[in-house]
Amino acid sequence: MHRHGFELGTFAAVLAAGAAAQTSAPVSLRVTVDTAAVAATGRASAKLAFSVSDDVDAVYSVRLDLQVDGHRVMRRDHAPPKSTRTWRKGETVEYELPLPFRAGDPPLDPNTTITLRAGFLGADGYVVPLAGARRDRDDLVPVGTFVFPGIDSAAIDEAAVDAAIRAANESARAGRPGEAWDRIEFVFRRTENYVFKAKLRDALRQVGKFDPPEPTFEEQAIVRGRIADERRRYLRRESSRMLGRGELHGALLILDAIGGSLAEDVDRAVLGALDDAERVTQDRDDIVQRITRSPTQAEKTVARDWIEQLDSSSRLLEKARALAKSGDRAVARQILHHLSHSGDDKTRGPAAEARDALDEAWIADVPA
Repeated sequence: MHRHGFELGTFAAVLAAGAAAQTSAPVSLRVTVDTAAVAATGRASAKLAFSVSDDVDAVYSVRLDLQVDGHRVMRRDHAPPKSTRTWRKGETVEYELPLPFRAGDPPLDPNTTITLRAGFLGADGYVVPLAGARRDRDDLVPVGTFVFPGIDSAAIDEAAVDAAIRAANESARAGRPGEAWDRIEFVFRRTENYVFKAKLRDALRQVGKFDPPEPTFEEQAIVRGRIADERRRYLRRESSRMLGRGELHGALLILDAIGGSLAEDVDRAVLGALDDAERVTQDRDDIVQRITRSPTQAEKTVARDWIEQLDSSSRLLEKARALAKSGDRAVARQILHHLSHSGDDKTRGPAAEARDALDEAWIADVPA
């Protein structure tokens, strides 16, 4: 006999946390933005520092909105590198988040003030406000501002190409090949002139090879997610094949493996993981019902004969327990189900408990 099963309570707890979301999370946020590389690479870097005033026992993702005069110019929804479920009172959680801007998209003038607003996202998709003096109508809390230096959106000419190459060469000589590459690539992507592209390509070759940067926490999550998705796809296919062959316990074991993987995704606040987990839970429940609630006509007849033959509820309960112990589970369950809905108060409760215990043992007893 083998025990198996994943924690369905994980999903229920997450749903409950979303349904009974507190007025605000016991977390405040400070954001600082480094815009030094925007003009050359189109990317800024936001440093998020969360101050935790009490334990956070729910799983949240983070929403960071960038606005100009009430209009959103960027939204960065993401799961933090460390699950919020593990954040504890007195702790400061810090990490950096890249902010990619494109020239002219949206059209931001130099020296534009950008407002930062943030909040948590619960499993139900609703915003859970952070601690703050005030919140906006959408429950996001203002957490700071920064001045956008601007990106040159003018058409790329030969002078701009030469300037980018010179700046890149300076970065390379200073031992910053990654920065040199970014400078050239940023101009390369903004021009449609193939003569300029060829010149920039040659400049990239001059930069040469260098070690790539470590993957960001978001990139690591993407890689981890794609590997897990492919594994789950394969397992689902095998589960369906076993189901088609009538190997219900095997199909159930595979679904439990998928469910355990999804539980980990839910704990990391991977967007969409909860919906996937609920679908697996439903599939699992369907198989459980097929195992425990699909008696043959002959088994139904035997159960009905025992019910008619033994007029005493207590004797019938003893018989059902004996049948279950001997392995005749389908007949035993029919009798226990009948007794759990009978009018005999003395046997109704014990019969229901015995039926549930029988179901649990039946599911756990995987055929060799």
